[in-house]
Amino acid sequence: MSPNDPNQPSSDFPPPSSVPPQAPPARTQISLPSVDFKSLTKGQWLIAGGAIVFLIASFIPWYGASYNGFGLSISSNVNAWWHWTGIIAGLVSIVVLAFFALRLLKVQLPALPVADKLIFMAGGGLVLVLTALYWIIVASSTGGLRGFSAVGFSVGPAFGLFLGLLAAIAMIAGGFLIEQA
Repeated sequence: MSPNDPNQPSSDFPPPSSVPPQAPPARTQISLPSVDFKSLTKGQWLIAGGAIVFLIASFIPWYGASYNGFGLSISSNVNAWWHWTGIIAGLVSIVVLAFFALRLLKVQLPALPVADKLIFMAGGGLVLVLTALYWIIVASSTGGLRGFSAVGFSVGPAFGLFLGLLAAIAMIAGGFLIEQA
């Protein structure tokens, strides 16, 4: 045998071990609670639906302005996240939706001083008041609640604002219906 024989193991490597390879550790199973959506009441659907629709509506234009004249056409829109009242209303709807999801998944939370139905109704009411306040504050600087229109120029509320108001009313109604159940 020569020292350069390719069939001989190199002395640079340790001899193979007689210990058999170990199996990888078993995967940990995570069990998530199941939710039966068919068992949700109308009130629960209204709360969840209202909060989700409000969040969607918060990104749709709430107030708009447009100008058409002299061969020029310009329009601009703002959504709920443009003004502090819309920002707070959006954050409150996120909190309502998160609280609803925690209750739906039966997550153990600390005892609260008020019933869940009051939290949902208060959250929806706060969203409604903040949305109406948004309309009043923005409208006061742009020509009134119905908006302003002149030759080639118009300013006024847009679809997202009205959808947000309806979604907030749905959250309140959902809390009320839970109260009746």
